[in-house]
Amino acid sequence: DGRFLYSSDQGGNELSHLYVRETDGTATDLTPGENLTASFAGWAEDDATFFVQSNERNQQAFDVYEYATDGYERSIFYRNDEAFMPGPISRDKRYVALVRPYTTSDADIFLHDRETGATTNLTEHEGQISNAPSDFTPDGSALLFTTDEEGEFSALKRYDLATGEVTTLMAPDYEVLGAGYSRSGNYLVVTTNEEARFLVRVYDATSRDEVQLRGLPDGIVNSFGISRDDSHIRFYNTDGSAPSDLWAGPMDGTPERLTDALSAEIRRADLVTPEHVWFDSYDGTRVPGLLYKPHQVSRADPAPALVMVHGGPGGQAMVGYSPLKQALVNHGYVVFDINNRGSSGYGKTFYQMDDQQHGEADLGDVVASKENGACGAHARARRVHSGCRSVRDFKLAPHAHQHSTVVGGVPRGALSGDGRPGNRQLAATPHLTIVQRRQHPRAAHGTSGRQRPPRAPGRVRRDRRGRPRQRGNG
Repeated sequence: DGRFLYSSDQGGNELSHLYVRETDGTATDLTPGENLTASFAGWAEDDATFFVQSNERNQQAFDVYEYATDGYERSIFYRNDEAFMPGPISRDKRYVALVRPYTTSDADIFLHDRETGATTNLTEHEGQISNAPSDFTPDGSALLFTTDEEGEFSALKRYDLATGEVTTLMAPDYEVLGAGYSRSGNYLVVTTNEEARFLVRVYDATSRDEVQLRGLPDGIVNSFGISRDDSHIRFYNTDGSAPSDLWAGPMDGTPERLTDALSAEIRRADLVTPEHVWFDSYDGTRVPGLLYKPHQVSRADPAPALVMVHGGPGGQAMVGYSPLKQALVNHGYVVFDINNRGSSGYGKTFYQMDDQQHGEADLGDVVASKENGACGAHARARRVHSGCRSVRDFKLAPHAHQHSTVVGGVPRGALSGDGRPGNRQLAATPHLTIVQRRQHPRAAHGTSGRQRPPRAPGRVRRDRRGRPRQRGNG
């Protein structure tokens, strides 16, 4: 009807509120108050109401509220007195799926029945097993969820609410982040994390046969959606060389690009697409990353290189547009965006390989990326530098000098102050000038295996499957 919902913080305080923009251009904060965070949690089946998660009552827990689409009157839908992480809601509003995280690699799924008031653990287990709810079936008889109980990677399973029977739907050799049904219930959309790329597959919800979509562009597809009548699709796409653009088209036809987000002053031909590569680290462990190479470099004419280090613990360098990386490559630098051990998206063993060794085992991979040629034959080995995404990462610098590596292009001693924004001084090396810009720890893209699509590509703290880590999940 011309209105839309959006979230925004206030002056960069990282406390997001939910707003509605009316047809006359005015905006209203639907979640007013101080020191609270709120987010959209989905539409009711009839669209007469929608759900919002907010910690306004208790900063340690997110309650679920139901808002009327007209007038915005609200009531509490689920009071979260046990500090669970709320998940999907069944279409008949009877069930709420909840998550109890114990560590970043261990979590249980609970089911709250609003009719009986009972809350039941559906995935009681021993050991380190990561479980996460995805979506209820349209008839509310079952819950789809992901779990790594039986393998290195997460699989998609179905839990029958009446019998407790668990059926495996997908168990591939890569991470299944989550799944969700189309509004009609005829299709199941599955999101995966494959070699640092978020990919989407569509299946017939009844036969489970994959639906072949024609004319999809190269690169990653995210924010995928199907219209209410199943006639059209829409999604965002990027190959990592340019900002994501919006595409749309008929379900049985070829989609068209609707936007051109790249500045008219930048030529697409000058930008580069990242390549997913592996190298052997200091102890023989295979370590992956994304390699960006300038068009003009060759074996005969190599270039200096920069190793980018993502935040953590966990985290993952993902395919997506980064103005900084493209600018560095355009100025002649090879960029290796490393996914050192402990990174998400490569299985639970790899994710746990730096436990109790942060700043040692993972830093060793960064150093080894220089020594073992991760940047390829197009980089001068003596000119490999390491760049960090946040101020706190510069604390590695005193250790890095032991390996003759410069962290962030800053020689040891060039960082002064206590490391807080506004108290740092950066120096430039002869080979690289670092432009440091303030970035909030969560100001990057994030998807959720529970169907929350990625935002602007970048880095974000993630659990071991590559899903953005939610509050309370480490």
